[in-house]
Amino acid sequence: MNKSIPFALLGACALLLFAAPEAAAQRRARNRVEKRQNAQEAQREKRAVQDDRQDRATFAGLLREYEAAAKQADRAAIKRLDLSAVSLLEAEVKEAHKEIKGARMERNQSAREVNASTREVKRNRRAAKGPVARADDRRDLRDDKRDAADDQKDLGVAQGRAGRMEKSLATYKKFMGQADAKALDIKLKILRGMVSAQGAQVRQGQAERVESKQERREDKRERREPKRRR
Repeated sequence: MNKSIPFALLGACALLLFAAPEAAAQRRARNRVEKRQNAQEAQREKRAVQDDRQDRATFAGLLREYEAAAKQADRAAIKRLDLSAVSLLEAEVKEAHKEIKGARMERNQSAREVNASTREVKRNRRAAKGPVARADDRRDLRDDKRDAADDQKDLGVAQGRAGRMEKSLATYKKFMGQADAKALDIKLKILRGMVSAQGAQVRQGQAERVESKQERREDKRERREPKRRR
């Protein structure tokens, strides 16, 4: 009886020996990329909240000045403040369109990552990769789908915000320089709405930072799972 190990079995064993370190290296590379992306996202979110706070403070200051000018029927001050208000609203419209562009790029990138992760899951399933590699693939696909859904939601929010900003700007311009009761009421309503909207933006940004921190902690915990299983 021939007790020698078949060449096919030897080849399979050799393939596994080479494949295991390669899979581990790929996981480490993905983890490094993910950690870098998470750090960049955290910085972007922090800056966004700071910018929104500053915008709210700016509109709140303008509103206080406008209310005082309207109360005193100071037409010169009203005209001056109208110019400031229109300038701020135009900047908000420009920023809103910039956010749409960025959100659309992130949405498209997330879609590509979902497709790549889906292909990776199928490829590793056909290659009969081990349970650790398959678990990593499922985690990556789940995270990519979650990010894609978030990015699609962010795009919708940005588009809605841009539409509201454009409407407010167009309405304000119609009554620019006018100091009658109706015009003042409409313009003050727009400014109060902007202060309220900026406050909501700050709260939303803070909530997103908390959610992102929780997701990053979960990602960090899951990255450690393969090490504990080995």
